[in-house]
Amino acid sequence: MMITKTLFQTLTQLFLAAAAAVLTITPVHAGQVGTCKQMFGKRSSEKTTLIFVADNGTYSGTDEGIFVKANLKNIKNWTSFDFSCTGGAQSGLLMGQKVMIITTGIGPMQAAVCVQYVMLQCPNQYKEAFFMGTAGFPSTFGGILNPQKSCTETNIYRNSSQIVRLGDLCISVFAANWDCRLADWSQQAKGYPNVCSAPEETFGPTADFLYGKCLFTSPPKKSMALAAELATAARSASMKASMPPRIKALAPYETQYWKYVEEGTGVTYDVYPENDTTTNVWDHTQCVEVDSQFFFSGAPWEYETRNFTAITLNQGFNTDTYQSDAVMYSNAMEAIGFSQVMEAFTLKAGPKKAIPYTVMRSASDYSVQPLRYLGGGNWTYYDLPSDNVDGYAQAIVSYSNAFLTLFKTRCEFMSMSGSICKFKVDTAILP
Repeated sequence: MMITKTLFQTLTQLFLAAAAAVLTITPVHAGQVGTCKQMFGKRSSEKTTLIFVADNGTYSGTDEGIFVKANLKNIKNWTSFDFSCTGGAQSGLLMGQKVMIITTGIGPMQAAVCVQYVMLQCPNQYKEAFFMGTAGFPSTFGGILNPQKSCTETNIYRNSSQIVRLGDLCISVFAANWDCRLADWSQQAKGYPNVCSAPEETFGPTADFLYGKCLFTSPPKKSMALAAELATAARSASMKASMPPRIKALAPYETQYWKYVEEGTGVTYDVYPENDTTTNVWDHTQCVEVDSQFFFSGAPWEYETRNFTAITLNQGFNTDTYQSDAVMYSNAMEAIGFSQVMEAFTLKAGPKKAIPYTVMRSASDYSVQPLRYLGGGNWTYYDLPSDNVDGYAQAIVSYSNAFLTLFKTRCEFMSMSGSICKFKVDTAILP
């Protein structure tokens, strides 16, 4: 049977109606009032910051919330969250400020279930929401290869501030679903075995009629300000001063990776020395989280991810100026689930009562292997297995330090006691 666009639209409308029923936002029930009072005390002007992470260490061996939890005071555990949020929840004071850190569990659906459950509890008590975690990144801002422009030259971004090291940061307010494409094998594998090729699809991520919403570009305006505040903290001298030395066990992998890149491209890349703790930060005007439950690696898909990023930024900022050769992305799983729920609450609450939110990811691995030029516009790659233990640990150190720097800055602005406005990212506690 041939499936027409009209039929796709009809099926999609039915699907969205069902999804809307699941995501209907309901007020807190009378029976929940006691729970809210227990969690947050009496209503006050000081609301609670929500911090979401996905992995309690099941995948990489390190709890993604390890350093935030290590700096919490007056900790309370909330077992009532365990059913919907598989890693549980803790509340406490972080440098004198009320927070709750929730481990959602891995994957977009699990993130959505958990975030919706949390948001339905006591929404009037929440100040803001952060989702933080590890992710795959390209090798450089704008990528090394751009097949729709040239397969005989590499991209121009080669200095240290444009090169991705593990631990670098993407702070975003938009999210995209990488899986949203209608394509056959010949389209996706076009150009094989030359990895300087651009996958094609019949429909891309803007085809809402086909698979529902794939681009999440409607955060409240307050989210832009929150993301900018976080980026400022992450780029600050205070952030760099508090960064621990880079994880030594990661050095052999990173050194070999960039040795292969330079050898394979014939180009010199100005990578920071291993003893330099500088963290590159790409903010919400440059970077998008593009999610998939397919752990991909390869230049064609890396290029496609940058293409999705440009599409998302153009839609989010209502422009057409973004192109795939001048953007950054993080590739994880949970932001699309998180963003879908937060956008639903924004729509329900309205702009004044909407809760600002942002996503921060740190590079734990590369989504493209080191590339090697064969001549005649043809490319292949070196086989270099990722370091999924030390890379993830370095990423967790970096985004934790950035987030804690933000709270230190706020603490000092509120003129709290100097002894309160302190934190430590102690890598000695890593598994």
